[in-house]
Amino acid sequence: MHPSYSPMRGQVQSLHARELGIPMRRSEFIPKDWGVLRLELRTKLQLHRGCVNTISWNQEGTLLISGSDDTMVGVWEPTQWKNLGMVYTGHSRNIFSAEFVPESGDTQIVSCGLDGELRLSQTEGGDTAPRLLAENDDMLLTVNFVPGSPSVFLTTQEDRTIRLFDLRMKTPAGGETDP
Repeated sequence: MHPSYSPMRGQVQSLHARELGIPMRRSEFIPKDWGVLRLELRTKLQLHRGCVNTISWNQEGTLLISGSDDTMVGVWEPTQWKNLGMVYTGHSRNIFSAEFVPESGDTQIVSCGLDGELRLSQTEGGDTAPRLLAENDDMLLTVNFVPGSPSVFLTTQEDRTIRLFDLRMKTPAGGETDP
């Protein structure tokens, strides 16, 4: 590379040309020497006995959970990538999505999966059995909490629907009995 060449200068010129509508090849917009210089595998988290389908951070980014075909949720500490334990969920088939319940002190997890079940599990407490929140004939694909509402979450399902749940209610919002 020529000592007077500046990657930033080339990028600014390319952006300016793009704004003016001057056609460019991708290689003109993104220089070959710009981007990821080194990518390497840092660690492997191995404990599940089946395919890992989901990972999710707690709100602070201090814990990670993983859900698997083995129907368990793993809890991980990310500074040393140490497994803190496996959570029994009560699922009978693959877990596709799992999320920490916001403002639960990272002691509760909502999960869903191939068995069509929506479950609430405890990361601590030993004697507390997982709670079946709802069940359906179709598989449940994802769980996502609504920002700012620690009890309210949405699920996506194989039947092409998105459903709203509130942990404070016995049945899902709208009075339905299945997810």
